[in-house]
Amino acid sequence: SFSSFLGGYSLFLGAIAGVIICDFWICRKRQVQVSSLYDPRGIHYYTLGVNPRAVVAFILAIVPNMPGLAAACGAKGVPKGAVYLYSLSWLVSTLIAGITYWTCWKIWPFPVDETHGDLSIESQSPRYEEDVGLEKDIEAKHDIKC
Repeated sequence: SFSSFLGGYSLFLGAIAGVIICDFWICRKRQVQVSSLYDPRGIHYYTLGVNPRAVVAFILAIVPNMPGLAAACGAKGVPKGAVYLYSLSWLVSTLIAGITYWTCWKIWPFPVDETHGDLSIESQSPRYEEDVGLEKDIEAKHDIKC
């Protein structure tokens, strides 16, 4: 049924949310180097573009809720405890993923940008004054009167 699908979907989204929240708020202390997000040699690239810590945390977060998901899809013989745990699947998977990701980060730390340089998209865009100066240069070059 549709409600079974939504319950299963929240299980996977909770695991993803736990990894993202832990990575941004705890591990990186809200500091993201935007240009490094698109650089294969940057600190956000990891192993072939996949963060192994995140994969481990994601898998370990969804495993405890899988019996409950099976029961929601119609499987017989699933313990009641697994069904009750599944009713909290988003919270459980978020917490397990976050704690697992943080533990993996403590054991195998990755580089964190502490320079606080190049933190936002705005820092990569030209300033308004430079744009106005550019327009004046174009007007002067082509003899345009506004």
